[in-house]
Amino acid sequence: MRIGLLSWIFLLIATPALALECWSGWGYRVAPDTLAFQGPRLHFVTEGPVRWQAGEPVSLHLIDEDSGRRAPDRPPMVVRPRQPQFSFRYGKSSFSDVAALDGEKHYLMMGATRMGPAEPDTVRQRNFVRWACGLEEQPERP
Repeated sequence: MRIGLLSWIFLLIATPALALECWSGWGYRVAPDTLAFQGPRLHFVTEGPVRWQAGEPVSLHLIDEDSGRRAPDRPPMVVRPRQPQFSFRYGKSSFSDVAALDGEKHYLMMGATRMGPAEPDTVRQRNFVRWACGLEEQPERP
């Protein structure tokens, strides 16, 4: 019994709380040689935290313009950053690049901001991050 209790205490201390986090942004398909716009503006979010590294694939979930939520009927787009640029302003990390689009001849001129984790960790802040990541808000519990 004592070993079991110690194991539970260790797990509670050693396991970090799952914090919601994503990158929320916009992009335009552009021609690779001229960077001329080739379509409308797209809004997207990532699934969780992302390390933007040149050549590494990143999945982007498109946001439905009417609902502001992830579009369930559209598969994620996969981009591969080419020369990622970063900035840090007002406590937020930002990213921009003209990334290669897997399976397409176009590039994606894009920018995104890191959203989350919620600080302070309140229901209101968690719901803001869920909204920014294209997810449904959770009801507040008394």
